[in-house]
Amino acid sequence: MVASTSSQPKSPTLGFLQLCLLSGWDSEAQIEVANILQTGGVNWQEFLYEVSTASLGPAVFLAIKDLPGVPSDIKTALHKQYLDSGVNAALLTRELTQLLHIMNQHEIDIILLKGIGLLYQLYENPAMRPMQDMDLLIDPKKAPIALQLIQEMGYSLVKTDLRSGFTLQFENEVVLQKPGPLDIFLDLHWYLFDSPYYQNSNSSVWFIQSALPVTVGTESARVLDTEPLILYLSGHLALHHGSKDWIWMLDLAYIINLHQGRMDWSLLLAKAQELELVLPLQSTLPELKIAWRVPVPDEVLMQLENLKPSAKEVDMARQAMVHARGSGKRFIDDIRAFDDPEEKTRFIFQRVFPSPDYMIRRYKIRNKVALPAYYLYRWFLGIKSSF
Repeated sequence: MVASTSSQPKSPTLGFLQLCLLSGWDSEAQIEVANILQTGGVNWQEFLYEVSTASLGPAVFLAIKDLPGVPSDIKTALHKQYLDSGVNAALLTRELTQLLHIMNQHEIDIILLKGIGLLYQLYENPAMRPMQDMDLLIDPKKAPIALQLIQEMGYSLVKTDLRSGFTLQFENEVVLQKPGPLDIFLDLHWYLFDSPYYQNSNSSVWFIQSALPVTVGTESARVLDTEPLILYLSGHLALHHGSKDWIWMLDLAYIINLHQGRMDWSLLLAKAQELELVLPLQSTLPELKIAWRVPVPDEVLMQLENLKPSAKEVDMARQAMVHARGSGKRFIDDIRAFDDPEEKTRFIFQRVFPSPDYMIRRYKIRNKVALPAYYLYRWFLGIKSSF
């Protein structure tokens, strides 16, 4: 069972920061923020550091920009983060429009994920949601041609493939970079979660079939519907971030507040059980209710508590929550996630024996004669990190 990682603040500074975020929808939090500002008890440098580290500057700026008691230099620093976020959103939107134009010409359906998707379904103010990259979801069958088209736009792979086709077959995404005055990063996904256990077409059908159309500039794309979006973000947060990243909790809080009167909670819980994503909801929804003051119905939390995750889900989640695990341990965990013996064998072989080209680039090998020694070195590191 995955233990819920509390978002409750562990210091006065984090407590004040969370209240600033809650003030976006909670009137009592607004009063609490005003009272704290009157007492002058905020460590502003620590506050600015925490806000900046968590990429929460725009939301916090809008919450406190008109309040007395906030030092002018803090407002200036937060205002800059707000403006930078707006400029970045504009640049990514322009780039996304060009990319969608090419994809639509080739009849490649694009679903916008995470920050770039939330710009078109949640945040009316684009500067509200800082982003480091664009996350796009496509049909796995279209991934090779989409990858080729994106590279023709000037993008290049951030990492070298272990062997030709390994990433497309055994991973859920690939990261590309386009150089410029501001480098643009693009995460191209063909599965939603980074685990072989969830990397199959059946696990994505509901998310994809229920996606809603949106317009980006002059181009069309799609975004996840409300219930699929909550389940996806909860899964992404719990499986990839350990339930510790406040920006994702803030996204979920805004989504539920916006759609609270139209939420199909029964559908959400049923799909969580069916798709073996019970634990992410059990990790995030109670936390949203208690620590983030989000109106999740009590009866929903009771039903959620009574859901029983499968033994396989518990095993996969336990592995994902071990954030300090080395590459060798991750390799073993990935092997255990495969049900198909042939796929498992191919995965093991290609991980253990990467191509010579990969080895040369990865370890900067100058003389090919040294290749066997570097394979041994790679295996040694993998075994060492397994314990």
